[in-house]
Amino acid sequence: MVIFGPDLVSKVLAGTKTVTRRRLTHRDGRDIHYHAGKVYAVQPGRGKPHVGHILIEEVGVQPLRMMRLSDFEAEGLHPRAFIEYWELLHGRYDPDEVVAVIWFAVAPRCSKCAAWQL
Repeated sequence: MVIFGPDLVSKVLAGTKTVTRRRLTHRDGRDIHYHAGKVYAVQPGRGKPHVGHILIEEVGVQPLRMMRLSDFEAEGLHPRAFIEYWELLHGRYDPDEVVAVIWFAVAPRCSKCAAWQL
């Protein structure tokens, strides 16, 4: 499963959020648990039922400072909103922090997907 905040799930399911960045413990990315070519359930919060699926297309690592306007758009947020959201989740935004970058596409829903309003 991939957990997204409830405010971002609609963007994921609508296909307007096509990438996510996640903190790493190891700068080399060896702790990334998502793999290209696999389908994962989308969960709108820890312990919540899944509401859809995404297909991971590519996984990499990158410092936050490498983000361009198109990267913020793919995150479904404007640059300032992304930084504020990152700070809300992680306490601070460090542009030199190396993070996992996970590109994905919406995959077909299954009969076990919980209802979700787009």
